[in-house]
Formats: sequence, structure tokens, C-alpha cells
Amino acid sequence: MEYEKLYFHYKSTEEKLVNHIDVQRIYSRLIDKKSKQIFTDRIMFSLTDDWRFIRNLLIKSGNWTQLGEVLSSYKEIYIYGAGIAGSRLPLMFPEYPWKGYIDKNKKGLICNGLPIYGIEKCREFLNESAVLISNMSGADDIKKELLYANINDKNIIMYITYMKNAAKNIYFEDEYLSKEKMVGGVFIDGGAFDGGDTVRFFDWMNEKKNVGAIAFEADSDNYEITKKNLVGYSQVKIYNQGLSDVSEKKRFLSGKGEMSNFSSQGDSVVLLNALDNMIGAEQVSYIKMDVEGFEQKALLGAKRIIEEQFPTLAVSIYHKREDIWKLPELILRINPKYKFFLRHYSLGVVDTVLYAI
Repeated sequence: MEYEKLYFHYKSTEEKLVNHIDVQRIYSRLIDKKSKQIFTDRIMFSLTDDWRFIRNLLIKSGNWTQLGEVLSSYKEIYIYGAGIAGSRLPLMFPEYPWKGYIDKNKKGLICNGLPIYGIEKCREFLNESAVLISNMSGADDIKKELLYANINDKNIIMYITYMKNAAKNIYFEDEYLSKEKMVGGVFIDGGAFDGGDTVRFFDWMNEKKNVGAIAFEADSDNYEITKKNLVGYSQVKIYNQGLSDVSEKKRFLSGKGEMSNFSSQGDSVVLLNALDNMIGAEQVSYIKMDVEGFEQKALLGAKRIIEEQFPTLAVSIYHKREDIWKLPELILRINPKYKFFLRHYSLGVVDTVLYAI
């Protein structure tokens, strides 16, 4: 049994972070086989830092299939960008013919045993060579740069394209979520970023009259974008605040897009508040939380709502290694009636979502 393997491995680790009874309880509340596999792979990765478990997750979720087929058609693959995303690919999939990296800022260095070249290396590429642009921002500009360096368009692979495909159903899964339960209540968009998830919620529900939404975004730049993107939605309230378990002010590192977060190195001060304090007597039907590592505090700040109203929850469960067991365990302590399913929405370690129903 996968769980027994997981438990005995845990017993042999030095950290011993996982409580056996808590993990067993969470595992028993997962409602399908796919969720149990994701749970097992994520816990094993958290304990071992072995990227093969993320590889398992990507293959079994089907997220890797399309990009894997494309990569298999080339004899040589160079990764543009030796940063976080690019450096992890050979660790997860060593069987592909990785030949090196293209990175102007790290030229001459080594990453994962592979040389890092400058853009001039592209002049030597064969027709069977491909460049995989691993950057999640500025990918279009990088592609123009490669085309200018005489790389054929068909030999340029955009990682971000496949990432977007993997994320297309994130937070809005028809298999187990009940749209009927959402009617008459509000959708909480915790970590709104640009307001896109709120828009997608209304599109998914296919109605705007009997549902409302409240969006929270801590980054001031993202907050302004969210306001612009939701200007036509009169039933949406938008707050330039973060979610936590208490009302407090913290330093915030802004201007990082989706990666903006609370940090002692922050360049601004942002108000945080508990959802219970903000909502009052309003009925909440669905809470989405992607708050860059503040999920545990945000759940504690919604304790009354979760206890009394039993909303559907969709919580990011990848920001901290212990999230995979601590967040579902916390939800069950607040309200033991929940059951769970897990889904993964990327071609890497990010965007695993815990649904509590």
C-alpha cells in the first residue's frame, strides 16, 4: 500500500515532521485514487527533496504528456534560462537529450552538470536542435531574440504555453464541485492577483445575478489591475488587503506579479485582516486561497465561516513543504465534516490545489 511505504519512509527521516495519525486521517478523507496519488507524491517530495516524485505527479496527472511528446522529437535540447524553472527540468526528466543552457547572465557556469552558453551559441544549432524557453515572464521577447539569432520558429518551444494549458481548470472543477451550492452566497478570491479567477468564477457559474464575489489582493499594483479588470462587475467588492488570522500590518514585497509576498525586505506596508472580521453575517459559498504561504493563517482567520457555513474551499497547498499535511489537518480540526480531493495544474512543483467539500 502506498501509504505504508510513505509512513515507513517518514519513520526513517531525521525531521519527523509528519504525525502518523494526522496523515492517516487526511488520507482516509481523500475521495479518489488520483487525489491519493498526488498526496503521496507531494509528501514524499516534501520529505526527501527528490524530484522524481514531482515527475510522478506530472506524468500521472497527464500534464506532461503534450510537452513530453514535443521534446521527444528532437535530438538536442537547450534550455533558455538557468533559473528556478529551467534548472528543475533535467532533475525531473533526465532522459531527454539536454545539451546545455542559454543564459546571458550566467554564461560560462554549470547547472545540473550542463554548460551555460550565451545567445551566440544559437548560431551552431542544428535543425534537430530545440530551445525550450523556461522563463514564465518575458517569453515573447525571448522568442523574438531567438528568431533574430536565426533559430527556426518550429525549433522554439514555449514552456509557458504548456503551463497555461495545464492550469485551464484550476479552482473550477466540474467533477466534484457543486455549482448549485454557490448560488446565494459569495465567492472569496483570496490572492486575486489580476482578478482573473473572479472573472472565471462568474463564467464557470454562467450567471451574475444570484452570486457575488469579494476579492483580496495585497500587492498595490496587482490591486489596481484587479480593479480595472473587474470594473464591469458591480457585485464584486475589492480590497487592497491580505488575509491572516488577526488584524495587523506587515511589510510587503510588491511589484513581483504573482510572486509578490509578505517579507521583512518588503518595500511597502500592507494591512492584513481575518476573513471572519471582514465578512460579518454574509453567506460565503466558496473560498479560494492562493496567498503565497499565508494559507494557514488565512484559514484560521476564516474559522467561524468554515465552522458555521461549511463553504467549499480551494486552497493552494505547495508554498511550504508542510502544507500538504498541515492545511488539510487544520481544516479537519476546524470542521471535521469535510472530505478532500487534490488536483495539480502545472508542469512543475507549483499549483497543487486542495479542494475541501
